[in-house]
Amino acid sequence: MVRSDIEREYTERKRRYSDIVSINEQFKNSVNIEYDLNSYHKLSEYIPTDDICEVMQYFFNAAEVNKNNRANILVGPYGKGKSYLVLSLLQLFMLDKDDENVTVFLNKLKQVNSELYDQYIRIKNSGLKLLPVIINSNYTHLAQALNVALKEALDTAGLNGIFPDTAFDVSLKVLAQWNDDPTYKENVEQCLNTLGMNLKTIKNGLKEYDIQALKSFETLYNCVINGLEFNPLTNDDVVKNYQDISVKLKDYGYNGLFVVFDEFSKFIDADNDSLLLDLKILQDLAEAAQRSGKDSQLHLCCITHKSLNAYYGNKKEATVNAFRTVEGRFKEVNFTRSMDQSYQIISLAINKKEGFDKVIGAYYVAYKNFYNELSVLDLFANTSLKSIGKGCFPMNPLTTYAVVEVSEKVAQNERTLFTFISDNDSNSLSTFIRNNGTGLFNVDKIYDYFKELFKKSDDKAIREIERKAEINLSKTGDLLEKKIIKVLAIMKIVDNALFTPVVDMLAHSLEVSREEALSALNSLVEKKMLKKHLATEQYDFALASSKNITNRVDLILASKSKIDKLSSILNESFKNQFVLPRKYNAVKKMTRFYKGKYISDFELLALNSFEVFYKDEFCDGLIFNVINTMNDVDKVRSHFKNMQYSNTVILKMQTSPISESVKSAIYHLNALKEVLSDKRLDDLDKEQTKIIYDDEVNELKSALGLVFNTKNVDIISQYVVSDYNELLSFIMEKEYALTPIFNVEMVNKENGVSQQYIKPRNKVVDLYINSEVDLDLDHLEEYSLSSPENTIYRALKHSDSSELREVLDVIKAFFRDTERNKLSVENLVSKLKNSPYGIRNGVLPLYIGVAISELNGDLILYNGSREVDLNADNINKLIAQPNNYYLNLKKGSNKKTKFLNDLLAVFDLVSANNFKQDMDIAIKYLQKMVMNQPQIIRCLNSKNNFIDLNNSYVQLNVVFNNFNLNKYDTLFEIIPGLFNDSFENTVDKLKSYSDEISQCVEVYSKSIADSIKEVFDSSREESLFNSVDAWIEKNEIKSKILENKEKEFIKIFDVKNYNDVNLVNSISKVVLGTRITDWNKDKKEELLAQIKLIKEGSVKRAKVSVNVSDNLNTVEYQNVEISKIGKLLKNNVEDIFDEFGDSVSNEEKISILNSLIKELL
Repeated sequence: MVRSDIEREYTERKRRYSDIVSINEQFKNSVNIEYDLNSYHKLSEYIPTDDICEVMQYFFNAAEVNKNNRANILVGPYGKGKSYLVLSLLQLFMLDKDDENVTVFLNKLKQVNSELYDQYIRIKNSGLKLLPVIINSNYTHLAQALNVALKEALDTAGLNGIFPDTAFDVSLKVLAQWNDDPTYKENVEQCLNTLGMNLKTIKNGLKEYDIQALKSFETLYNCVINGLEFNPLTNDDVVKNYQDISVKLKDYGYNGLFVVFDEFSKFIDADNDSLLLDLKILQDLAEAAQRSGKDSQLHLCCITHKSLNAYYGNKKEATVNAFRTVEGRFKEVNFTRSMDQSYQIISLAINKKEGFDKVIGAYYVAYKNFYNELSVLDLFANTSLKSIGKGCFPMNPLTTYAVVEVSEKVAQNERTLFTFISDNDSNSLSTFIRNNGTGLFNVDKIYDYFKELFKKSDDKAIREIERKAEINLSKTGDLLEKKIIKVLAIMKIVDNALFTPVVDMLAHSLEVSREEALSALNSLVEKKMLKKHLATEQYDFALASSKNITNRVDLILASKSKIDKLSSILNESFKNQFVLPRKYNAVKKMTRFYKGKYISDFELLALNSFEVFYKDEFCDGLIFNVINTMNDVDKVRSHFKNMQYSNTVILKMQTSPISESVKSAIYHLNALKEVLSDKRLDDLDKEQTKIIYDDEVNELKSALGLVFNTKNVDIISQYVVSDYNELLSFIMEKEYALTPIFNVEMVNKENGVSQQYIKPRNKVVDLYINSEVDLDLDHLEEYSLSSPENTIYRALKHSDSSELREVLDVIKAFFRDTERNKLSVENLVSKLKNSPYGIRNGVLPLYIGVAISELNGDLILYNGSREVDLNADNINKLIAQPNNYYLNLKKGSNKKTKFLNDLLAVFDLVSANNFKQDMDIAIKYLQKMVMNQPQIIRCLNSKNNFIDLNNSYVQLNVVFNNFNLNKYDTLFEIIPGLFNDSFENTVDKLKSYSDEISQCVEVYSKSIADSIKEVFDSSREESLFNSVDAWIEKNEIKSKILENKEKEFIKIFDVKNYNDVNLVNSISKVVLGTRITDWNKDKKEELLAQIKLIKEGSVKRAKVSVNVSDNLNTVEYQNVEISKIGKLLKNNVEDIFDEFGDSVSNEEKISILNSLIKELL
């Protein structure tokens, strides 16, 4: 038959595929281990493959040699054939090797794996026979399920006599006895009525080993037997029962039990109140299996489709911990199939009838191009495409691949890989074969068949894919568009980089031409149902947006899309793009980085320098992605060569103009951003727009990554290095060749030094500044070796290199320059931070501290004009704001040191053996000395020196009253300047300071005393006390009624005091309220004036006299005219006396008045 005849044979066929293929009956019905256990023909039909043999060998080994592998969890996705595998194992262990079904299977096994065949023969020759026990997960409690399963297994094998009596069995016997005994029958019925129980329900539950039924019986027993507790005297330890029976079975021709817990996942998912107890039973059973002997074997195999830890989910912590304990008792056996093995199984599921080869040959000829295009796909690189196409025909090879992947992700009992092939669902392969005779069974059918499982999948991503697919399916009536949407969903669920939604793959998946697929895809994109990724050209579901948002974006694009520059939009959208020179960073133990930016070619040509970009934000270099709009790379290259600040700049120049699709995407992103910025946007639209915006940012980022990939651009720099990554490091090596190595990453950075390291770094800096570092040691003794302080210190010691020496020399040279004039540190900091040093802010304080420690001389730091302490805190501030700080290196250090030491010695101050600290000690002491002087001294100045203190001492007060004290200048320049003398004489004068003040205050006080004597008409030679006391005596002042201040003044002289200075201070305290030493100005004349008033007033009061005797009945007084206010006082006194009435006697009232008169006198 010629080729044209074959094509005609295919294209003109009117028959169905069912004429040439059918579904293997074996695959039509799923296996149920419990129900199919005695269906031995299943074993003869079973087809052993390599993956099956691998698992069988594991269990054969466990039976033959490795008892530690007798507790297992068999894990595999739904539909992989786990149950059929275990059923075959059970039948192999249960049947004799000569059984006809075993023989058929062994013949197939021998062809696949002869070693496994030999092992099985050896096992059976040893007489091994295991009784299968199938646990049903439908029971409430595991103990119940185990008991029921064991009893049924023994009964089925005709061994019901060896199952031990349990509490359930004894309870049933008691109920039978009660039924036969009339004396109990009435009592039982009465208790059942009282307790609200049903006897039939209890009996049925006991037969099923239901624990709740047993509890109900115990309650009933207590009622019937008048309070006695039910004690059956039986062994209800289910695990021990299993162990005992596995031993007893030797007498009946078995070597133990093979226990299978099918659908184990249902038991795990139950999470009922008894789960913790059940897990403990399961753990004990697993341990018993691991300990079982050769002739009394106990195997436990739990079947599930996920690893045990995948079931933890939201379970309580105690439950999870119990699961983990159980998990440790089991070995996990994974039953996985390679893709080739899965293809083999699918091929075996499809029977080929007579005429098949002829039809498949015709198909290959008619669709030669289709298969040729599939054959070059990486998806089938390790597989014979022809064997898949023929073996799995009429399935599209892409369907064969995809259904295997999908079934592993979502298959459940009711829908698996095999049901997809064999059941009667309208979307199954079986139905397709019956109803069709042309075309292939394509990928879209997978979606139709598994859709409901997608909808209820545990995987949120799969549920979301199904949701998006269904939304889009509802928006189109076109059949091909619907199929494309379904295939796209399948590809996203499979999620394999070799099976992606590009035009060709989508076309092959549906067996349509590229043109048909592209037309449908364009329609779907235009309707905003799908979108096309710029970078990969893959299709995806478009994000939904409201019509309002779409209209607003379109309006912006139509009106102003070209106003904003492409580069501005991109730089705003893609901030913080960094590129690392990895080789340089590895050598220098630090992180330098380039900042990535976008710029159009015409913008670049308008610039003469890149300086502005470095001022905007910190980086070590710049990489510009140059947008090609002019298509003149040579012009850009030529212009760049002459630009300033270009040594650390790299251009990545597009070789051809930017595509319209990328430009449109940029403008569309900008339009979305403008919509987002509108405050009138409601919350729902804002949320939708933000989702779309973020998605488009990621999409554009991927596209630009491809556009500006180093393979697709011209690399332009001031250096010629062919390899891009080499260039990144080469530029840094050239520009920052003298950067010292400092290997503490958390410190060696420009900004954001970790708080964990700031204080330790500052401590190390201060140690260097104060010369407290023992340079002979490689660590700081006062800190642990692992401390941050020692980490920093050792890094500093290890960085001692020619680079560090040069940096220190630069710093010290600047210090020496400040000896001539006070200089701003701005130039120093700038020099150290720029090429060729490029030192980071984090480590710069350490280098400055080391340089200070190596300096001979006194370095003074100023913030503006104010001297501040030279310490780590201020050095950090200096680096942050260098234009505010100045340094000055002072001369004559030896003389100043001697002066400082003499000062400390004169005032008995303890030296810290550190110049700066000693200076601080001296200044603080002098300041305290001045500030501790009385107010009369502290208030003096050059214009107000009323006590005639030496002007040098007056100026000293002024100096130390200034809060912003420049310590160095004060100590070594200002104070010696006040005395206009040498350091040596200045020490003597400071020592005399307090004595000079005391003497000056005393002279001033005596001058006031002399003036007071004149007021009281006395000579200066007479003491102040005698002068005033004589006046008091002469004028009988003490016998007069005086005003308060007059009385206080006179009272001073009740006690003899011949020290004029002390006495005049007491007088000032009474008269002015303050002692002379507390005066804040000259109050001498004010004091004398007040004393004169007191004198005159006292004399005037001498005209009135009152004599009061101690005898209450003899009070003599002279009448004085009473004023209006006096009358008011008299009335008030009378009112008070009347108010107390007889409660106070008249004699007591007179005594009170008498004491008041005395006090007045």
